[in-house]
Amino acid sequence: MSCGICDSLLLPNAVTSDTSLPHERWHDLYLEEILDARAKWPLINLIEVALRNRMSQQLENRFGGDFFLREPRQLMSAEISRLRDAQKNSSLRTKYEVIRKLPMGFWLQLLSKKYESILWAPALWRSFPTWDGKNRKSVHEEVTAVWKLRNQIAHHESTRHNISLPSALELQQLLLGLEPDFESMIDSLHPVESLHEQ
Repeated sequence: MSCGICDSLLLPNAVTSDTSLPHERWHDLYLEEILDARAKWPLINLIEVALRNRMSQQLENRFGGDFFLREPRQLMSAEISRLRDAQKNSSLRTKYEVIRKLPMGFWLQLLSKKYESILWAPALWRSFPTWDGKNRKSVHEEVTAVWKLRNQIAHHESTRHNISLPSALELQQLLLGLEPDFESMIDSLHPVESLHEQ
């Protein structure tokens, strides 16, 4: 590459498109990725926080209000380890701080098959009251797609042409499936087009 912008933003070995494109076109493609990520990131943020809060509430309702301040017997070793890390990194050591310190991957694991009878059946399905008829596997698949999209955006990877990742519209639908009251927040997010304008 012979352009300072291209040299700064594009790794030569990572270029999968036509390398003969003019520099201005590369710049436009990169900016399109940024704008697409900017449209999706607030939705991902809302989904992640809503999932975390709903799931933690159901776990506390079923297994006790101190669920995140101890080592619950319902959790397996990998999740116990992540919980310990969150507890250790919480200066106030309140359950709210511990919950906020747990990464999205922790919550995703709680939706996996290994927890179907331990956590899903007794508690976690209640986190998704408006997702009528969706089983644990389909919820896990949808949340996994959001997690993958989140990580790709965070690592500045291309997401626009990956059809296995959710679009902004699909993120909106997922969020509204979690809580229909999010529509007013979705409407205020610019430049994301709201569902009722479709």
